[in-house]
Amino acid sequence: MNDNSIIYLLKRSKQLLDDYYKEIHNSNIHSYLMSNGIFENDFLPKALLNISDESYRYYIDYIINHNTLGVLLNVFSGSGRLIKELKAFDLLSSFSIINNIDISKNMISFEKKSFCDKNLNFYCNDILNFENNTITFDIAICHCGIRYITKEKLSKLIHVLLSQKRSNSSRCLVTESNLTAVKLFYKDLNSITSSYTIEKHIAPVHRNTRLYASILLYKNSEEFKSIIDSLSSLYFSNSYSVLADISGYKTVEFFTFIF
Repeated sequence: MNDNSIIYLLKRSKQLLDDYYKEIHNSNIHSYLMSNGIFENDFLPKALLNISDESYRYYIDYIINHNTLGVLLNVFSGSGRLIKELKAFDLLSSFSIINNIDISKNMISFEKKSFCDKNLNFYCNDILNFENNTITFDIAICHCGIRYITKEKLSKLIHVLLSQKRSNSSRCLVTESNLTAVKLFYKDLNSITSSYTIEKHIAPVHRNTRLYASILLYKNSEEFKSIIDSLSSLYFSNSYSVLADISGYKTVEFFTFIF
């Protein structure tokens, strides 16, 4: 296949996605994604696990620089991306226990199938249900999950995390890029404790809703699927990475609350 053919495939795939995204964006896109089963199979967690995501590198650096070991609590564990990053840097076995919590049955089921290391535990539950030292930790990591918690429950999340600390040296790392969620969390955290710091870091991330739309289009359009599979073969890449590239990335400022 020559360069002109590749350029055509790239342009055509982006055109198909743009048209589809505009079509579903006219309605409530989140309701559309939910009603069309975007979270009901393994394709989405596989995509989130395998595409490029540099935002997790902050945690790796923090763990290495602070020699943070012991028990890790992985809140909003999702597809298991944090586990994958820890394995890549040979840090997984450094923790005695890693407790992974997510409210999605599909995500927890996927994590269990993807990772079988002996020090991993998986809980399909709401973190807000854990209180009174039921799941203590030395370090807790919450990656971009507070955006899904209602503002009325953010203070409860903070109280739950503070109550699960194993010692005074235990640390919570709550990271978010959604500015509305950041402001609400900051307000509640500030009213509960003054012992915290905030760090900022920048990383390129995939465009969530466009990626989700591309996954639905891949499932429902033979032409789009054929193009993505062809590009995947040409670039010796997986289809998830191609979908992420077609959907696009953006550079985002992340805020990490450490308390």
